[in-house]
Amino acid sequence: MPNFTHENKSKKTAGISSSGTNENLLTAGETNKENMDSLFAAKEEKIQELSRKVAQLKEQVAGQRKLLRKESDERIKTRKKLLDAYSELEERVVSRTEDLNKDKHELKALVDKHTRSLRNTNIALQKSEKRYSLAQQAARIASWELDIKRRNLTCSEHINTILDLDEQKFDGNFDTFMGFVDNRYKDEIEHFFLEPERSDQYSSIEFQIVLSNGQGKWLAVDGNKFLDSESKDTRTIGIFQDITERKEAQLQLDEYQKNLELLIQERT
Repeated sequence: MPNFTHENKSKKTAGISSSGTNENLLTAGETNKENMDSLFAAKEEKIQELSRKVAQLKEQVAGQRKLLRKESDERIKTRKKLLDAYSELEERVVSRTEDLNKDKHELKALVDKHTRSLRNTNIALQKSEKRYSLAQQAARIASWELDIKRRNLTCSEHINTILDLDEQKFDGNFDTFMGFVDNRYKDEIEHFFLEPERSDQYSSIEFQIVLSNGQGKWLAVDGNKFLDSESKDTRTIGIFQDITERKEAQLQLDEYQKNLELLIQERT
């Protein structure tokens, strides 16, 4: 800060003094002092403002460090929990794998047992079916099942022998079977198979069929109609039997008896 007092003394000593000049200088000095004081005050205020900002910044940095330490601790805890959970899961996987391997071996043993049982059952069933087939062949019979709604007639393989179908097989169509029935019996046979009023009642009938070569055969059919509890459709099951030889023998016997009666009448 300028030393105005010292300057005034110097000027008085040198003989340069003037009351008006001194007042101007004093005023200028005071003005400069005020300006400097204002400048210093402004600088001081800026310094204080910077100090406050620095303090705030330090406080923020300290808070961030504290938060980072907290987050780091939480990460460590979380990582530890994850490692513990992973270890527990790994132990459970190992234990479950052992249980599954044990169950797998037990299941394989059970499957092998059932497979052998099914194989033996299948062999026994095949033998039974073979015996049944031979019995049907010997008795000249064929089993059948009729789905009345769909007119499907499912028969055992011996129907092909009965119908003399050597080169082709019966197609399972009821109308195809009706094509073999002698015209004299068609209405009666269709009524036998399809009549709606007969249910859970055993019936039988004898009729004649005509083969593709024109040869005639006599068949006996036995059947029973029932209601399928699952499909609610009416079905009929039964057997066909080739009775041609018995029928022809019976007709011959009837003819012989008739001729014998005529002969007796002539002699009497």
